[in-house]
Amino acid sequence: MEEVGKVTYSRFEKDPNSEEYAEVTDLILSLHRDPKTRHGLVYIPRYDVGPSDKICLAIEPTISFLSKLYRPFFEEYVHKDKTLVERTIEESLKNINFQDGKLFDEKSKDINTKLGLTIVGKHEYGNGSYIKINDKSPWRELYRVVIHETGHALHYITFPYVHEDKNIMDYDSTMQEVMAISLAERTFRFVNYSKDPHKKAKELINRLKTSERFNKTQFHQRWWQFLHYFNHEQFEEEYVEKWEDEEEIMLPSS
Repeated sequence: MEEVGKVTYSRFEKDPNSEEYAEVTDLILSLHRDPKTRHGLVYIPRYDVGPSDKICLAIEPTISFLSKLYRPFFEEYVHKDKTLVERTIEESLKNINFQDGKLFDEKSKDINTKLGLTIVGKHEYGNGSYIKINDKSPWRELYRVVIHETGHALHYITFPYVHEDKNIMDYDSTMQEVMAISLAERTFRFVNYSKDPHKKAKELINRLKTSERFNKTQFHQRWWQFLHYFNHEQFEEEYVEKWEDEEEIMLPSS
């Protein structure tokens, strides 16, 4: 089987010789292509280090969960090689880094985040998803954060199917969170946010859910439609309010 990704755990450890702390990273799971499995991908445990059991519980459901949601997206809107969905899920999961709370707080102190972040493009942090983990972090909460951060990665991967000549940063911060939160809410945990852009994004999603007609749409249809909107104010006026008023939706031209 070909190894295509990894899940790691990082923390500070004291050097016994110098008494200074250094960052140490261990491989917890490796992601492999396996055509014999239902979804074409499989995680293989590597090292039993620190909170590896909790990390495995949070990670292992992701392949089947994401494949189930995004396969209809590719079948209905993309119509390309049937293995494309596996490659897309692979790309979104290939570099997930769990970090001990102290290390995460130190490395992300200049970035506005508390639980996780996803980096795409050139950045000194390095591409991938970074997730904070502590002794008291329940695996279900970690799973939700993994799915939220993977939502950012999938937004980056799928938006070119709608906008070939645009950049992910053309989406304002609220729309980026609309995409991630809409995916995370497909798990078993709903979260309220106290600060923007997450708070505003959650408010827009909650308003959509007041429409019985919207609630009858499938996730892959919503994802495709959301991708058309770069600005949350336009999204609110031309999409959310239309659903609230039971009016026809006209998506912006791509």
